[in-house]
Amino acid sequence: MSSSLSLSGYKLTFDEEFNTASGIGTPGTPGITWETGHFYGQDPDVNKTPPGQPGSLLSINNGVLDMHITDSNNNPYLDTNPNGVPGGFSQQYGYFEMRAQLTGVSGFYDAFWLLPNSGPWPPEIDIEEHPGVNHNEVMLTNHGGDSNTPAQNLNYYNMPDLSAGFHTYGLMWTPTTLTWYIDGQQMYSCATADNENQPMNIILSAYADHGLGWLPDAQPGTSDDFLVDWVHAYSNASDVTPIAGQAGYQNHDGSVSSGSSGGTTPPASGGTTQPADATAVVTGSGPDSLVLKISEDAFANHDGTSDAAGDAAFTVSIDGKQL
Repeated sequence: MSSSLSLSGYKLTFDEEFNTASGIGTPGTPGITWETGHFYGQDPDVNKTPPGQPGSLLSINNGVLDMHITDSNNNPYLDTNPNGVPGGFSQQYGYFEMRAQLTGVSGFYDAFWLLPNSGPWPPEIDIEEHPGVNHNEVMLTNHGGDSNTPAQNLNYYNMPDLSAGFHTYGLMWTPTTLTWYIDGQQMYSCATADNENQPMNIILSAYADHGLGWLPDAQPGTSDDFLVDWVHAYSNASDVTPIAGQAGYQNHDGSVSSGSSGGTTPPASGGTTQPADATAVVTGSGPDSLVLKISEDAFANHDGTSDAAGDAAFTVSIDGKQL
């Protein structure tokens, strides 16, 4: 964990705050952001039922996506490349991140990963993979080259309990390097493979192990949940137009992306979503008006408590004159 993350010069290109389930649908549904079936046409065990319909394993509660996992071969899955629908999201290079609480039950597995928009496999970039049997383990893996190329990866076993709270998992992808971050701290880096220089889409998935040999098998009658607060992507490409963030989006320090204000503010680590308290103050009029939106941070030290008692105070002056 030698360095912390900087997004200076990067622009927001994808933002999913999971405020509603309206962007999730079966492959081919017009207007969706996420499809519930694999765009390669694989994985017959994927549950393709959208949220709100009988039998779905997907739901949204208080701005958090719940991917419910059961012991049956009936697994939740989402990707951002809707089959046959224009406008699915993919991107070549940039920073990709997710804030999530991972599974904590033996026999279950969750993953946040990237695949190119068309086959064959590989490549595949796994931003995080996590076995529920070990609450403290996260796997950061790159499948580049061809099918005979050994994976480049780090299995990190000394994390805090990843099933007990929310953490941020990120990947910085450049033409030459892949660098993984957890909670803004660098964890691992390797070279970008030649066949990874192409657009990829975002995937969220979870499943039960049944005879794969990677994990203990899921036990009958068990279940768990992979909880995702949000997913973001950024780019520093010169021709990228930044998007405005959805309600609740929180900009990174040093980032030049344009997020919208208002809505709700995701807490720094676990807990419940808090209302945003930024209030616009306007002074002057016409071309000489000044609009300020200032919000105090109740989670400044990242443990859910304020650094100091009482409200923050701000004084704004121009040329020495207090406004």
